[in-house]
Amino acid sequence: MEPARGKLGDIVQHCIYEIATGKWTAQQKLPSVREAEIIWGVNRLTVLAAYRELEKIGLVESKDRSGYYVIDNGENDVFDIGLNKLYGKLKNMIAKHTDLNLNYALRYFGALAISESKANPIYAFLECTDHQAEGHTKEIFQKLNVPIHPVCLHDDRSLIPDIPKSVEILMTTGFHIREVNRIGKKLKKKVINIPIEVDPNFLKSTKTTIEKMILVELENNMSSNILNDVKKLVGKVKLEEKLISNIDEELLRLVKDPTNQLILLSPRVWGQASPTIKRDKRIKLIRFRISDASWKVIAQTLKIPLHTSKYNSININ
Repeated sequence: MEPARGKLGDIVQHCIYEIATGKWTAQQKLPSVREAEIIWGVNRLTVLAAYRELEKIGLVESKDRSGYYVIDNGENDVFDIGLNKLYGKLKNMIAKHTDLNLNYALRYFGALAISESKANPIYAFLECTDHQAEGHTKEIFQKLNVPIHPVCLHDDRSLIPDIPKSVEILMTTGFHIREVNRIGKKLKKKVINIPIEVDPNFLKSTKTTIEKMILVELENNMSSNILNDVKKLVGKVKLEEKLISNIDEELLRLVKDPTNQLILLSPRVWGQASPTIKRDKRIKLIRFRISDASWKVIAQTLKIPLHTSKYNSININ
């Protein structure tokens, strides 16, 4: 979905969506100024203003005489921590100082490390709703077995959310990178951008008799971008979009419609809707998940080796 022609703000928001959802990947070059003039129907100054705003936010970087590129958060070096040698030393120490079964001892150490990580987390994931923050931290734990502390950003952006002092690295999505960069700068913590995408399975349990779906959002540019991604998943079902301001009042009006329709809520609308609304069977959250391309960045951030050995069952493609 291309932004409305000629609008600087819409171009910036479109680029943010492309980066935040992983469509533009790390180190990918943005359209050249000349290409962007043609694509978006704007002049050179508007394109440069949009790219400089993205650079200010912290999503892209300029390279002399080359153009603008999506920032790469990952490290280029593969972690070489000598796990095989370390395992040998640990195995000998356990045999020398205890009569414990080796497998039990190692499992105990792992459980102890997870417990300590939960009590004094090093990593936090910041999102606009509790549901999103907790969902992404659960994804990471299920895949990599590393606890991440979920943090919900305040509606009042002047406030700093409650983040444990032990946290050193803040993860977030491109949608909130500007705000989290501000928080990271104030708290002197590193910020990592994690691309996410609409979960292709979020409609898996939907009845096939649905005649129409209505995507509900708060502002036009975000709605248009999400709509474009959801269209790929709904097949021939009619899909509409609706912008609202009074969330519960307007959603109640939609669910009273006798039409066989499903109402799709963006994460931020879902986060502000009442529990009664969320329980209605005609209401469904548009779930976002961490994109496949992001796992390499996450593994590097968590200092998990990407190259595996016969002693290491973790495999990140």
